[in-house]
Amino acid sequence: MDLTDELRSKAGVFADEHEGLWVSVAEGNTVVFGGTREAELFRAAADWLFADPRCEVFAIRWDRVPHDPPLRLAISLERLPDS
Repeated sequence: MDLTDELRSKAGVFADEHEGLWVSVAEGNTVVFGGTREAELFRAAADWLFADPRCEVFAIRWDRVPHDPPLRLAISLERLPDS
């Protein structure tokens, strides 16, 4: 299973644990969090990263869109090499 598939397998359970949060995984190992409150999105991203210390962020994108959910935080991840 590649990293994108691993991230997708976590997304549904993660969203269930974070009420009111929308989570999807796009190509390029990008996890997209959606919601209505900035702090909740950043907290969710921190929770995601804390749960899997083998990943590191190589890109971040912030968007405001005219449809639900209006706020989007995308983090693109890479797997750290095994030590």
